[in-house]
Amino acid sequence: MEGRKPVAERAWPLWLALAAAVAFRWPAIEHATETNSDAAVVGLQAMHFLRGELSPLLWGSGYQTSVDSAFAALVFGLFGPSARALVTSSLALHLVLMSFAWSTLARRLDPIRAALALVPLVYTSSPLQTYILYPPRQASLTIAVAAVWALDRAADSRAVRAFAVGGFMLALACFADPYALVLVPPVLAFGLACAIDPADRAGSRGRLVGLALGLGLGAVPFAMLRASARATSGQLVLSGATIAHNARLLGDALAWTVGARAWATSGAASYSPWAGPPAVRGLVAVGGTLLFALVLAGGAAVFLKRIPWTVRRLGVVGGLAVPVTIGGYLLSPMVMDLFSARYLAAIPLLAPFALAPLAWLLGARKLAPLVATCAVASGVAGWVGYGPFLRATHGGPNDDAAIEHALEALGVRYAVADYWTAYRLTFLTNEALVVVPVNEAEDRYPPYRQMVDAAPVVAYLYDPQRSREDPTWMEQRVESGQTPYQRDFAIVHAGRYRALVLRR
Repeated sequence: MEGRKPVAERAWPLWLALAAAVAFRWPAIEHATETNSDAAVVGLQAMHFLRGELSPLLWGSGYQTSVDSAFAALVFGLFGPSARALVTSSLALHLVLMSFAWSTLARRLDPIRAALALVPLVYTSSPLQTYILYPPRQASLTIAVAAVWALDRAADSRAVRAFAVGGFMLALACFADPYALVLVPPVLAFGLACAIDPADRAGSRGRLVGLALGLGLGAVPFAMLRASARATSGQLVLSGATIAHNARLLGDALAWTVGARAWATSGAASYSPWAGPPAVRGLVAVGGTLLFALVLAGGAAVFLKRIPWTVRRLGVVGGLAVPVTIGGYLLSPMVMDLFSARYLAAIPLLAPFALAPLAWLLGARKLAPLVATCAVASGVAGWVGYGPFLRATHGGPNDDAAIEHALEALGVRYAVADYWTAYRLTFLTNEALVVVPVNEAEDRYPPYRQMVDAAPVVAYLYDPQRSREDPTWMEQRVESGQTPYQRDFAIVHAGRYRALVLRR
């Protein structure tokens, strides 16, 4: 169906999808200062990149790389470092991912059906939103979907070098972030389906060799990184010992991921079942369940021979993602609580490819109401996840500025706080305040700790929206002589923050 009109004339459904994706995420863009400390570390490292301080690994991580930080540094170089630029850097990569996915689908379907299949990437529940809006990780997802695009094009050209490019990109995605390892089986299976032609055995061998060479070459940076002295591997080792624990969380996590249930957030990693109108919650349950059913059906449609093979093999990507992702989730040591539902994000991420066979089979008119129902479910599950972004009374940046100015007036530049407060505030103040975690094991950048340890006066900050300890915890420790600080201290209130000014 492709090639009937110039690309510019055919791409209008993609532009609509991209605009809708941005609009859906506007609360997070508008309130970008509500970013979290994990993302703030990326922003801080990006700022240091621009000063020439380079590192292959993400600060404080032995398994994640600095690819997202490098891209954020590029955005910072153009627009200056800010919370909005940081969110935009991650969202921009998602929009590129959507463009690669649509371009792949539009080669096998008409533009409208391709855009309908893209809907699961437009309206997403909170677990996938975590990657779309807050680095790190989005770069690896974008590169992996670009590998699908490259392999699909290679299937038409049949050029060995084209398969090598696709394999290289898939391996490179794993270097960008090891989460992409869960995408390797479905994307590699798709690559094999593109390369193998029973009627052309000699050509198939050449294409497979090209794919293998590309994978091998792309795996070199990943292997070098894994072999470095700073690398850690415990996060990547799957274990059957985790199955019982992870299985107890799987039902709710999967429901949240596909949009069958919504959890509302009230602060950092604070969530509870959304108590919305019963009719809306019922619609959410139907829509999310329908999305999961459509993904499974799209995977099964691979065996329907009346659908062209060029379309069916796309279903391999989305369909195979389900068992691989769930299997990885059950065996992963990284699954801690319900918020670990983000590790199931590959299912909605690759859902557009699973919908391709159904889009060809049903047509746009029949497919549209189905994906619209799914969009409502995922949209609600994503929208209520914005939590504090939607509260008009939320003080956000005013509170952050208030504590910065209050401490600046006292000559205090260094502080300690809960992890979820520390790096976020350091980034938002552009390092005017350098705040490190109370728990030294959560340090991400040792030079910050050295600065705080050398300061004669520091502050302990408590943020009721993010700090996990009791508000008087540090006060009690100082008064009982359990810290290196003097027992007399001043208490400062600024916005929602409570600060103890401490002297060594």
